[in-house]
Amino acid sequence: MPRYVLCSRPMLLVLALVLAVTLYPAVAWADPEPGTRIQVPVIDSITCKTAIRVQNVGAASTKAVLVLWGNAGPCAPQSIGPNKAECTGLLQPGSAWTFASGMMPAGSHSGIIYSFGIDDLNRNGVSDADEACEELFSDAFNANAWRNDDSSFQNYGRTSLGFRAGQPIAVEVSRTCPGNNDPTLHMNAAYTGISDLMEGQYDTVFGGFAYYVPLIFVQKGTPPRDYNTRIYIQNSGSECTSVEIYFQQQDQCLHPVIGEILALAPGETVSYNLATIVPPAWQGSAWLRASQPLGVVVDTIGENMFGSYRGFPAQLQYIANGKPVYSPGAPVNYAPLIYREYNGWQTGIQVQNLSSIFNAKVKVYFVDHRGGIITTIADWICPRGSQSFFLPVISGLPGTYVGAARIESQGYFSPGSPNVGAPYVMSVVNIMKYADSNMSRPLEMIMYNAIPQQEAFSWQTGDLHGAGRLAYPIIARRLQNDVNTEVAIQNINPNPGFTTVAMYFYDQNGLLDYVCQTLNEKQVDYIDFAQWRYIPRGFTGSLLVSATYTTQPGGFGLGGVGIERVGTTLNQDILGDESLGYEAFPVFGPVKFLGFGPPTCPGVP
Repeated sequence: MPRYVLCSRPMLLVLALVLAVTLYPAVAWADPEPGTRIQVPVIDSITCKTAIRVQNVGAASTKAVLVLWGNAGPCAPQSIGPNKAECTGLLQPGSAWTFASGMMPAGSHSGIIYSFGIDDLNRNGVSDADEACEELFSDAFNANAWRNDDSSFQNYGRTSLGFRAGQPIAVEVSRTCPGNNDPTLHMNAAYTGISDLMEGQYDTVFGGFAYYVPLIFVQKGTPPRDYNTRIYIQNSGSECTSVEIYFQQQDQCLHPVIGEILALAPGETVSYNLATIVPPAWQGSAWLRASQPLGVVVDTIGENMFGSYRGFPAQLQYIANGKPVYSPGAPVNYAPLIYREYNGWQTGIQVQNLSSIFNAKVKVYFVDHRGGIITTIADWICPRGSQSFFLPVISGLPGTYVGAARIESQGYFSPGSPNVGAPYVMSVVNIMKYADSNMSRPLEMIMYNAIPQQEAFSWQTGDLHGAGRLAYPIIARRLQNDVNTEVAIQNINPNPGFTTVAMYFYDQNGLLDYVCQTLNEKQVDYIDFAQWRYIPRGFTGSLLVSATYTTQPGGFGLGGVGIERVGTTLNQDILGDESLGYEAFPVFGPVKFLGFGPPTCPGVP
């Protein structure tokens, strides 16, 4: 005869908590860290010039292989597969390799970059990297080999294949395109490559993968001064997938418009034109679903200006008002660089609410380069929706006025209702330069992804596991008709004290030297390398910033942004949109700095 046990309410509550902790023990993060398999969803090989920069941020030498796809086509068994493979030379720790437009065949539209080890040799004395390069090259235009051959790399990084993974790599992709209104002008944008950790997690309850796009426009403004967005979607899985896209207008919490991609083969990218289903003068966000992991890049173009950023995976949260099982976001995001309102720039922070249930109450702090508050803005965001927070233009004074922003999601309550914990958020930074304070003529656009706190510093106390190193795949001081770079480095730790960092400079063959820098709490250091005579003209290389010492409680906490000027330098404006930006890569784990020993920075014991 069966026995029945009666449980009281406290016993049931305890049982529910135990089950919740057992099933969902901790939050899994989607840190945009460097990895050994990196998606490159957009390569403009026909109308634009694309440069892909691959930096080794590991502890040993490595080689990388870029596999390329052409136009999207049918699914298996008719799919074409990759059309080319390109291989790097030997990459010492910290150094970078550039795949220029001439290295990629015409018709290339997407790619995946793999890092392979060089130490283990097979019976013929060939390294994993060299053998993998030959194997991938032979698989070109052979979709069956790509899908089914045991030595292929469709699932590289997810399954155990015969080749050893190499060191983690950081990838930045820059593009120079003709102006949309005046093809004689050039406009520039960049995005960061997407590692396996940034692809999201499979939803075991509802099935599939989901992604967010915080900021999209359809004919926003009056032609020809209107802005339009295209979403590029790459299938990085092993099977064909369809994609559903839910478009949600800003400040409208219900009734999304749904678009669809019927079929997308592995490795291939489709460009989705929002204007086919969304009405003009529209601004909002999007939510995507697919059966395979995706890489998403978003382009916004208008009045000969160009900005780009990457989409991010949706979080998984099965307990209302509880911690998510998996999330790319956090209650606090950081924007390590804004150009100030006194310098002719307008800063917009677009914040996406990752909760599908609760509204988010978000406050954005705009601060100067010392961390002092310029202004704050608070607003509500719909579930799965997004909202804009602006620091408007005031004037166009000469000089360099920079700052940063901090985005906070905060808990709230309402009489007669339970408390709501702070929903997690993700953010995109959009900064635009105008000819005057009346915003009569826009000049430049820079977009980049803001940084969730787990990638930089846990506000406000830190957890001694913050980002102590940043990677910048390109540092250049070239002639006026080429690329010049600037970097922003922010000490995000708000606790009193200072942090010393060593800036390691590399050419394509390895380490050259270092320069020390000290930053106080919350301080932003903006460096224009065109002004550094220490770096010779004509130099192109890469940079690793590594914290060496701190007096601040909570430990290291760095964030950064890389800026490129194509054809000019800072404060020397030219026709067209010459500027582009990307978020610096947080580097966790061991990094080997070749040389005689650790840096001897002033003030370090």
